[in-house]
Amino acid sequence: MNMSKKQTNETSHSLKDALYRDYNQGRRWQHELHKQAVHKALDIAPDDDVHISQKTTGLGWKELAIIIAGLVATGWFFQRPVAAPPLSSPTTTSPADSEYDIRFYDQDGNLIDVPHVSRRGGE
Repeated sequence: MNMSKKQTNETSHSLKDALYRDYNQGRRWQHELHKQAVHKALDIAPDDDVHISQKTTGLGWKELAIIIAGLVATGWFFQRPVAAPPLSSPTTTSPADSEYDIRFYDQDGNLIDVPHVSRRGGE
């Protein structure tokens, strides 16, 4: 009889542990659910939303490689021979003066005589 009481005690103890474990898991789940609802309602980032960035400041090897490639390409471009300027300076030609015959008419269609500027007297 003593043995069965001990077994019953152990069974009841393990049952209590199992129930307590389930209770704790349920409470944790409720707490996490409540936190998520509050964060969503207040539109704030959750606590576990952590972004770890290992970006260092300064230039890395990729940036340096791009800069060096650009400098080499620029040096190659300016190393090419440049066309020599012409020996004589080009003559500048102005467009030929052109004269237009402008005529003025009155409302009846009669020609109004207006002398050219070069033929006018000193006005």
